[in-house]
Amino acid sequence: MTTGADAPERTAPSSEMVSLEERMGSLHLIRVGLSVVVLTTAFTAPGLVASRDVLAVSLAYIGVSTLVEIARRVTGQRGLRLITLVLLLDAAYLSWVAYVSGGAASPLRFLLYVHLVAVTLIASRRTGLKLAAWCSLLFLATSYAQAADILPLRELVTAWLPGHGNAFAAVAPVMVSAPLLVTVVAAGLSALSERELRRRSVDLERLAEMARELDRSGDADDATTVLAASVARWLVDCRVVVLGPSGEVAAMVPAVPERPPPPPPAGRSLAQPDEILSRAWSERRSQLVRTLQPNADPLLATLLPDARNVVLVPMSAEGELVGALVVEYGRGRDRIRRWTLAVVERFAAHAALVIHNAMLLKEIRRLAATDGLTGIANRRTFEETLAREISRAERTGNPVTLVMIDVDRFKRLNDERGHQVGDAVLQALGSGLSENLRPFDTVARYGGEEFAVIMPGCTVEESVIAAERIRRRAVASTPVPEVTLSAGAATFPDSARDASELVGRADAALYESKRAGRDRLTIADPAADALTEDDLREPSAILNQPDSPEAVMFPG
Repeated sequence: MTTGADAPERTAPSSEMVSLEERMGSLHLIRVGLSVVVLTTAFTAPGLVASRDVLAVSLAYIGVSTLVEIARRVTGQRGLRLITLVLLLDAAYLSWVAYVSGGAASPLRFLLYVHLVAVTLIASRRTGLKLAAWCSLLFLATSYAQAADILPLRELVTAWLPGHGNAFAAVAPVMVSAPLLVTVVAAGLSALSERELRRRSVDLERLAEMARELDRSGDADDATTVLAASVARWLVDCRVVVLGPSGEVAAMVPAVPERPPPPPPAGRSLAQPDEILSRAWSERRSQLVRTLQPNADPLLATLLPDARNVVLVPMSAEGELVGALVVEYGRGRDRIRRWTLAVVERFAAHAALVIHNAMLLKEIRRLAATDGLTGIANRRTFEETLAREISRAERTGNPVTLVMIDVDRFKRLNDERGHQVGDAVLQALGSGLSENLRPFDTVARYGGEEFAVIMPGCTVEESVIAAERIRRRAVASTPVPEVTLSAGAATFPDSARDASELVGRADAALYESKRAGRDRLTIADPAADALTEDDLREPSAILNQPDSPEAVMFPG
């Protein structure tokens, strides 16, 4: 398991980074602004700075730095040498301003510190430290030059520092160390901020990575697994549990063997969720607890034994609860940071939306594939399933039997007993047919009061017994004793060459049962080019065979 620090570094897209042109442009604006402050001071406080000298030097400085910046932009290259040159020029100009305005006592020395901080934050910490070392070197050289009477102490300095003689020599250590000290502090704070930003960037990248995995997840179960695994990869030394909307365990990392549910505390039932879970769901906000109480939270205490620093985040989407994310934030940590909690909540929110959409999609697919009244497959699903089974039968050579079943005199039942009774009969038939099929058989409502049963791997002889058993047991499941069913069956490839012909032959056999008096099963004989009455027969010959295991139970 890797942390964000151990993860491979990713190069951020250029759109997310401040370009070199923007950063150098910002430094140039700061450079001009500092020059404006110097010029303003020279004209408003002439006793502090010699305005004529400052005006000439400042204008020359602005002109040269502007020309260098234009040259760097025109060349279309990074221009590192030009950048270095103009930064050295900045330090020389601001050091000279400090010198002519009083040295260590100059009120304009703060401009140098502002520039050093700006370079440290905008360019880089290394550049800022190099520039500070250059400034300190200039101050040191100036101090020694004044001590050796190479550079005179300006009259302005003696006016500001009366009776101090060589003030530069007295305050030389301060002048030398101050730029470095200011830059080191700025670089340290910048490093802390950068590390925090980088850590948050890694957190957001983990979140984006989980979002991509959630997009590829197939259903709600996959989404919960992705959520648990993503949180476990992001937070080191943690245990993660994802609970479903009923409090059931949907995913857990690390996985643990199946264990029996904990006994409920006195006065509670197994159906009641843990107190912390109930509180999170009712208040719709995250819950943080130092330790779990087995009496109040038996489920979580069993899943996370001896857990400390537990965070429980309710998961909801569009006002509907879809579960909860439970994270043990490591036993060695004192508390969870606010940013970490915010990211955990974002993990849960993203996953909740995907899980909710997956549940909705599953329900939509179920509704699209089933009949609303009976709950069995609808006509569309029937056609898709029959085409699939016929295609499989063509590859494997196995037969497929189709049984069409219709309720006899259903209209009269509706007229005499009411449509509610008719609906109850159809619902009972749907359940009765489903309960008497093999797991791989398919029963569908074909239309109105007509049902269809697809039985893969069922031969003509087997279809006689199976179809009659299904028909009679379905009749027994209806709430109206006098209801009867007529059925017709056909088998591919014996009775038909494709799905459409199979439906036609089974339907013709059904209506032969109707014509012959209803309440019976008719089997379509093996295929002929044209369907005639000779192709239809009742199954009494097969059902009445002495060696048939169903002959006594279902006589013809």
